[in-house]
Amino acid sequence: MKTLVYGSLNIDSTFALDHIVQGGETQASFGLTKAAGGKGANQCAAIAKALGKDQVFMAGKAGRDGAFILENLSSFGVDVSNVALCEEGTGQAIIQLDRNGQNSIILFGGGNQLNTTDEMDSVLSKFSADDVLVMNAEINNLDYLFSKAVEKGMKVWVNPSPITDALLALPLEKASVLVLNEIEGAVLSGLDAGCSFEEILKALVAKYPRTEIVLTAGENGAYYGYGSTMEHVGACKTKVVDTTGAGDTFLGYFLASRIGGKDVKQSLRIASKAASIAVSRPGAMDAIPFAVEII
Repeated sequence: MKTLVYGSLNIDSTFALDHIVQGGETQASFGLTKAAGGKGANQCAAIAKALGKDQVFMAGKAGRDGAFILENLSSFGVDVSNVALCEEGTGQAIIQLDRNGQNSIILFGGGNQLNTTDEMDSVLSKFSADDVLVMNAEINNLDYLFSKAVEKGMKVWVNPSPITDALLALPLEKASVLVLNEIEGAVLSGLDAGCSFEEILKALVAKYPRTEIVLTAGENGAYYGYGSTMEHVGACKTKVVDTTGAGDTFLGYFLASRIGGKDVKQSLRIASKAASIAVSRPGAMDAIPFAVEII
């Protein structure tokens, strides 16, 4: 079984601040770092670090300024031969990081919004039914990618982040797995954000009966629902340094654990531990732990 992540690659510029900038406010940053990122690239790195084998593939589009991102991914054992180059440049993420480790992110699409259907056909032709596709909403032509992968019989894991009109238009009931945070879960369930995690999970399970639901809930841990099966694990306590990439780390380790034959509860615990380690470190991709650290 091969795992394909077709998603975003970004250059992350992180500004360390006392607090997230408010409208009309000017604030001096006490630190600036540039690093490899993008939800797709981060998820791919997490899966590769967790699996520890050369069965993970990255697809998408980046500029020559993003060459170091591909080098990073390659160092983790990711096959990056399906990443196309463009002259328009790599996607950019401007990240505000406050003293409590919370962030606010501005995205510029760059190459992430220039993927063509011909490129998607070429990439998908290299994969088979029962291979896994991981996708999120930071790239264009989501409907085409989703429909072709489902048609091919691939197991499609969707992380609907960010929530966009293009994402909401997808027939998500055909997804194999939905990995959501509490905000995304509330939006897709149609419930008020003030509802409990259990209520949101039950609504999602009812709405998508053929899809496994994973709901991450920050300090409240993580939830899983499918049919009559409901599971919950608490969060691992840690000092939060930077929450950027925590969800990507969780997804990568949960997927890798399930591929590796672990049950849902074990997979949730492993993914929660991996995410707790990631948030205790600065950065996104570089903060993702290797499997040996989880053990």
